[in-house]
Amino acid sequence: MRNKFIVLFLISLSVYPVTAHAYIDPISGSMYLQVLLGGIVGMAGIIKLYWRQVKTAWSNFFGAKTAVSDSSETRQP
Repeated sequence: MRNKFIVLFLISLSVYPVTAHAYIDPISGSMYLQVLLGGIVGMAGIIKLYWRQVKTAWSNFFGAKTAVSDSSETRQP
């Protein structure tokens, strides 16, 4: 039974064409371009909206760490 399915599958691969003749009309291309540009503008708006928070988090993560020193150690007699 399993061999029959394998044979039918191989026969079906040989019957169907390998290449697809697809066509994208200019209206569809324009729609894809609008979606792409809208996504870019949307991401820029989100970055602008949260820029201060991102910058603060970035500087806290990669900023210089200050060492806490004891005041008695820094005084000299």
